Amino acid sequence: MVTLYSVEHFRQNLKEKLKDENIVKLCKKLSIPRTVLLEWRDGVSSPSFKNIKHIKSLADYFGMSLEELLITGTNEKLISSVVFSDEGHQFRVKIEKIK
Repeated sequence: MVTLYSVEHFRQNLKEKLKDENIVKLCKKLSIPRTVLLEWRDGVSSPSFKNIKHIKSLADYFGMSLEELLITGTNEKLISSVVFSDEGHQFRVKIEKIK
């Protein structure tokens, strides 16, 4: 399977994850401009590298990796993902279905 960045995949992920969220509160909490988030969700604009900190904040908030949020085909086997910190370092543990 080829994995690639997909604006549509990103937009669909956002739509699904944001459906039960208060967007104003989420944007304030993550310091993301509301218009930027809404434009991404609605497909008016797409994220660029200069927005990577906002994308990373969203991924962390939703318990996803950047790859899962941005790249198609990466979360098909993912069962669970947990982020934890130890001695100033952050770690992500993923549990995937292998069979």
